[in-house]
Amino acid sequence: MKIKSGISLVLLLAIFEVNAQEVFKVMINKGLNQVQRKGNWENIKTGDVINAPDRVKVINGGFLGLIHKSGKTIELKTPSEISASEISKKVEATSTNVHQKYGNFVYGEMTKADAADVTKNHKANMKVTGAVDRALAKVTPYLPKDSLNVLSEPINFRWTKAVFEDAKTASKINKVVYVVQIINTYSELVLKKETIDTTITIDLGKIPTQEENVLWFRVCIKEDEDELDLQDKRSMHVISLSETNTIRSDIKSLKELLGDDNSSMNCLILANYVEKRNLFTDAMSYYEKAIKLAPDVEDYHIAYKDFVHRWGLKSLYDVKAKK
Repeated sequence: MKIKSGISLVLLLAIFEVNAQEVFKVMINKGLNQVQRKGNWENIKTGDVINAPDRVKVINGGFLGLIHKSGKTIELKTPSEISASEISKKVEATSTNVHQKYGNFVYGEMTKADAADVTKNHKANMKVTGAVDRALAKVTPYLPKDSLNVLSEPINFRWTKAVFEDAKTASKINKVVYVVQIINTYSELVLKKETIDTTITIDLGKIPTQEENVLWFRVCIKEDEDELDLQDKRSMHVISLSETNTIRSDIKSLKELLGDDNSSMNCLILANYVEKRNLFTDAMSYYEKAIKLAPDVEDYHIAYKDFVHRWGLKSLYDVKAKK
């Protein structure tokens, strides 16, 4: 599937204009699934509207992700033929009292055409992270170079495995140990940890910040600790605890509206929701969960690839893709 058709399915092709007949819009389509309109069967395309009188046919191995006019989603994976009204009844049976507030978000934000156009922004998103010239090994955090928001809570940080200058240098190091530092705006070291893993969880809610609420993250191999300034450091704006609680409450309510926490479509919506709040690490987790839940749906891989391109991390996606 080409990129142009891929992300369009993620955020949809056009703004959803609801009338009395429109009950669903096609968010994701895998396979030659069909819709019957006025007695005629036709192939379903991403962005199509499903009206109340229509019938939907899901083929063997097909996957159809629909977004209801209430903002709730439903996934059809089993080969079947079913009317739109029957599908609507299943969705409406699980409606919640948070629809009014968050249904508008799902229906509006997930159907913006400008956000859906990958080809429009794809080249602009293809930035590559910089290299380190003098250190023994290059270690790159899975964080954008531009400042991002993080919540005042435990955050999982990740980075690439060390890439050594040459094989001779690598052979001298028996065991790679990574040094992680958190630094405040006054260049003061506020936290230091060592690990043999390429991931670590740090509770940012327990680290004091200055008025700007900004912290910096750096990581290197232990042998490069004296040259840590050579490594890329990434800026983070730590959201206050009260605002963190508000955002978490909003996400909880949005999940209540969406319903199924193990729906790949809902993960995509949640990824979009937190990314718009500049919460990169949360967004990355939701994109990756969507892929884990539906690994054979190429559109999720395209959505994730465009996400990391959008944040200037194309090279990190290429590393992950080779694994």
